[in-house]
Amino acid sequence: MIRIIDTEDYSNVISGIATSIWFQGCSARCEGCHNPELLDFSTECTLTIADAKKSIDAFADRNETVSFLGGEPLEADEFIELLLYAKAKGLTTILWTGRTKVPKIVLENLDYIKVGRYVKKKHGNFKYYGSSNQRFYQIINKKELKEVD
Repeated sequence: MIRIIDTEDYSNVISGIATSIWFQGCSARCEGCHNPELLDFSTECTLTIADAKKSIDAFADRNETVSFLGGEPLEADEFIELLLYAKAKGLTTILWTGRTKVPKIVLENLDYIKVGRYVKKKHGNFKYYGSSNQRFYQIINKKELKEVD
C-alpha cells in the first residue's frame, strides 16, 4: 500500500524552504502527537512514489532540502526509495522520526535526523523537537552524529 499522504513546499528549520514528504501511519501513538491525523495506517493515500518524485523534481531547482515526516517514515516501504532518490539529486535530507535506532542505509543517506518519541510530560520549548528526551543531529561523513542545539 502506498503511504505517502502529501508533499509540499514548506518552511524548514535548517535551510528555509524544503520539499516536505509526509507519510501516513505510525505505531508509536505518542500522547500529544504533533500530527495525530497521520497516525492511522488505514487512511487512504492518493499519492504515489512517482508523484513524490515529481514533487522533489519540481522544487529541486529552488530548494536544497527534502524533509521526510509523518506519521513515521521508517514504517513506510516507500521511504528508502524516496530518500535515495533525493540524495542522488544532491539534496540535503532530513528525517523526523520517533525511533532511536535507524537502519545503516538510512543514516548513510541523511544529513540531519530528529530522533526519539514525543513524551508529553517532557514537553518544552526546543528549537528542533518537542520533548527533552528527543535529539536533533547533523550526520557527518555518513556515520558521525553531531548534536545540533
